[in-house]
Amino acid sequence: KYLTPNELGHEGSEAPESPVPVIKAYAVMDAPSEAVFDLLLDNSRVQEYNDNCKCVLDLEKIDSDTKITWATSPKFGPFRARDFCTLVHFRVFDDKRLVVVNQPATHVKAPCSKSFVRSEVILAGTILRPLASDPSKTEILTITAINAGGAADSRAGAMVMNTVATTAPVNFVRRLEASAKSSP
Repeated sequence: KYLTPNELGHEGSEAPESPVPVIKAYAVMDAPSEAVFDLLLDNSRVQEYNDNCKCVLDLEKIDSDTKITWATSPKFGPFRARDFCTLVHFRVFDDKRLVVVNQPATHVKAPCSKSFVRSEVILAGTILRPLASDPSKTEILTITAINAGGAADSRAGAMVMNTVATTAPVNFVRRLEASAKSSP
């Protein structure tokens, strides 16, 4: 689904000029939720499960559950690589839900660069919980809204983004499951 800037709560000059894709995925993974959560916490393994993320660096630890990260994507066809500066919050709830929430951030260690197109994770969330009927499996729900910026707002860019939006969630969940199953 695509949401307009007003539906996302953006106002004024910071609002993306075109609708922002919102990607939702739900699955049951054959891996324990703690292994999946630990994998999401480990920046060094991101390339194992996320084709759209080339690297992730922690810039600042805000508290034990919150940090600011800088991440880059690979090039997509003729389009330059993107970079993102993101506030990431991790939470473990008493009912065994494990949650990761992301929103855009700025940081002095992540200035805009001509090497990348600055993009924004407008809002992203991943909820993990053990499957009630089989706690060795994980229910995963992930929702992401990204403003890719730059040429992604063009007709050709929209075609690339639509392809990414339809394939990325499936690939992400499958590869995340495989990586979690192979975790030590």
